Amino acid sequence: LDTSLIEVTPRFKLLPASDNPAHASDVKPEHLEKIIEIAQNYYDYIVLDLGRHIDALTVKAMDLSHQILPVVQLVMPYIRDANYLYRIFSSLGYSKEKIHFLVNRYDKNDKLKISDFEKAVGQKVSYTLPNDYALVNHSINQGEAVLKLNPKSEMTKQLKQLAEKLTGEKVNASGLLSKLFG
Repeated sequence: LDTSLIEVTPRFKLLPASDNPAHASDVKPEHLEKIIEIAQNYYDYIVLDLGRHIDALTVKAMDLSHQILPVVQLVMPYIRDANYLYRIFSSLGYSKEKIHFLVNRYDKNDKLKISDFEKAVGQKVSYTLPNDYALVNHSINQGEAVLKLNPKSEMTKQLKQLAEKLTGEKVNASGLLSKLFG
């Protein structure tokens, strides 16, 4: 496993998807289960970015997850997708406690509100991240963490709070986020 990982920092590593989309179908649910089983022996946290497509592999990943964190925005297509996704989660037998919707690019002045989302989907929003397009775009383009680019930004504050809620660990400037991304 370790030879297949890309080291971002000594405490943060990525297992990238195949460069060739044709090889994506080579990974079977039982392969993913074994990878996660091995990774659990070496890492405190395993985060899977599953994208928007649901198939046998993503269902296996969600089955093995302690938490599922769909990322949405307060726009109608996302709300419709979230409603559909939540019905799929329910049909798969996932408890409400396992599902934690995160509203990205949240702006309290938007026409659609968190309460609109919650009413439409039937599930509470667990987390929000502010709409700081310029900072996030700069972070992506520069390959630098938001924390490093602007440690005092609202985005950094919210990311720290999210990390604390997900891990149960207190985060400070020299703490978990800094160690992972600094």
